Amino acid sequence: MDEHVLTQEKIERFREYLILEEKSAATVEKYIRDVRAFSVFMGNLNVTKEGMMNYKKELVDRKYAICSINSMLASLNSMLDFLGWSECKVKHIKQQRITYCTEEKELTKGSICVFCMRQTTAHSFILYWKRFAVQGYEYQNCGFLL
Repeated sequence: MDEHVLTQEKIERFREYLILEEKSAATVEKYIRDVRAFSVFMGNLNVTKEGMMNYKKELVDRKYAICSINSMLASLNSMLDFLGWSECKVKHIKQQRITYCTEEKELTKGSICVFCMRQTTAHSFILYWKRFAVQGYEYQNCGFLL
């Protein structure tokens, strides 16, 4: 395997590549910031798949948000592709999306009826109902028929 040492010259070439690819100035700066942080982590060591995995673990240990880690990994994987070091790329962290409300945020029959009693118009109630996508509850119980 060839030497995969990340140098300032390689980082600058990557910057020029991003500009030629017409990436926005903010994107270029973010990618370069992420690459430089990784470069500090690696020092003068060869970039390897294991090194990338260790960096990913370091980011998790530092309690970065998963979406932030994945964004950093996207920057690094892009650089690795550019340098021809694709064998060093790592996968993003999978995150299951929560598609339900937590129990403390869940609307109950009682909270809906209390809200209904406070509303002066059916229109404001309907707007509220649509906003929170309440399902499985009969509107009639609150005194409004839709």
